[in-house]
Amino acid sequence: MVAQINLPTPTVPLPMAQLSLAYGSLQVCTAPQRHLYSDMLAKAIRTAGQGFPVLVLQLFQGGTHQTVQLCQHLTWLRCATDRDLTKPGVALEPEEQLSIQGLWELAKQAIITASHRLVVIEGLDLAIEHQLLSETEVIETVQNSPVDIVILGQNFPPAIWEIADQVTKIRQSNN
Repeated sequence: MVAQINLPTPTVPLPMAQLSLAYGSLQVCTAPQRHLYSDMLAKAIRTAGQGFPVLVLQLFQGGTHQTVQLCQHLTWLRCATDRDLTKPGVALEPEEQLSIQGLWELAKQAIITASHRLVVIEGLDLAIEHQLLSETEVIETVQNSPVDIVILGQNFPPAIWEIADQVTKIRQSNN
């Protein structure tokens, strides 16, 4: 005999007083190529499938100018541009800079308010490199966060490596 237990889906974030004792984790994931790694997307889908809100942001990848809702609890946003901003030497247009900074503001709010259980941010290293975000602001936001954060990129400043709970280095396969 199998029993089905119906538990309420967590839709309301815990008050900050309850979160002060619980911290999320910071995972830094790096690889030679730039893209949203399949295992990180799988982690986001698993977390959303458990009923927790998940936010996935690709700061330098364009293609869609709308919010994509992959499943009930997973929201995916990309930069409002139609071109690839990850190539070396690309000059950013003012609208693209505003879009990237706007996505970072969404991430910050999700992290600070604990409105999402998992926040995945791809391209944060490029935002720092292009001086759209300060390293200090990023560290202050992600350090001791009440939510789990995964940041994906290639060249993070040493200070970010130092505060990471987990560092994943994906090697390029020769297949």
